[in-house]
Amino acid sequence: MLFISDLKRHFAVLRVLPVIIVVVGLLFAAVAHGATTDFPLRPFYPSVTTLNTEELRAIYANALVVDVRTPFEFSVIRIAKAVNIPLANGSLEQDLARHRSSDSSTPLVFYCNDSACSRAFRAAMTAQAAGYENVYVYDAGVFTWLQKDADRTVLLGNSPARPKQVISPKAFQKHQCDYNEFVRRSRLTATVIIDIRNIYDRARIPQVSGIKSIPMESFMEAVTNRVWAEKKIAHL
Repeated sequence: MLFISDLKRHFAVLRVLPVIIVVVGLLFAAVAHGATTDFPLRPFYPSVTTLNTEELRAIYANALVVDVRTPFEFSVIRIAKAVNIPLANGSLEQDLARHRSSDSSTPLVFYCNDSACSRAFRAAMTAQAAGYENVYVYDAGVFTWLQKDADRTVLLGNSPARPKQVISPKAFQKHQCDYNEFVRRSRLTATVIIDIRNIYDRARIPQVSGIKSIPMESFMEAVTNRVWAEKKIAHL
C-alpha cells in the first residue's frame, strides 16, 4: 500500500489482483501525522476561539464535546465523552438543539481529525450563526488528543486507548510515494481510482481520469463483507 504525500496524505494505492485499486482519502493516513504543531486554518476563521489540549482538559468535565466527522471515523477513534454530529449531514443546528440550548453557558467544543481538517471550524461558524454562545474548536484534533490523553480516548472500541495501535510516522513514510508516481500507477491497465474522502476534504482533486466516488463507510462495508475475498491481495 502506498500513500501519496503531495495531496495531504489523502491517497493510497492498493493492488487487488488482477485489478489495481487506487484509493483516495484513506482514513489512516491522518492517523500517522495527526499530532501536528501547525495550525494553518486559524487565519481563515478569526471569529472562532480555539483551544489547546490543556485548555480542553481544564473544561472537559463540563463541556459538550462534538465530533463532526463521519460515523465511521467516530467509530474508529473519538474523544471519550464526545457526541457524534456529522457536519456532512447538513442538520447541525437541529442536532445540536437536542444536546444544548443556544444560550447555555456550557462550553461547546468541536473537533475533527487534525489541524488541517476544516470541518470543526465550519461547524463552529454554523453554530455561532445560529446564536450559540461559548463556542470553541479544538483544532489539534483527535489524534493529538490520543497522544496527550489516552485515558480519555476511545480507540477501536477500547478506552483507555493504546497509542501504539496507531500507525507510526516511520511506518507511514515507508508507504509513501510522490504524486508523479501516483499518476503513473493510475494509468496502468485495469486501474480503478476510488475517492473515499468526504466533500470537505476535496479542495484538491488529482488530475487523473475515471475517478469513482465511494464513501468511506461503503468502501469499508465492502471490505468487511469480503467483497474481494476471492482475489489475491498484494501490498505495493
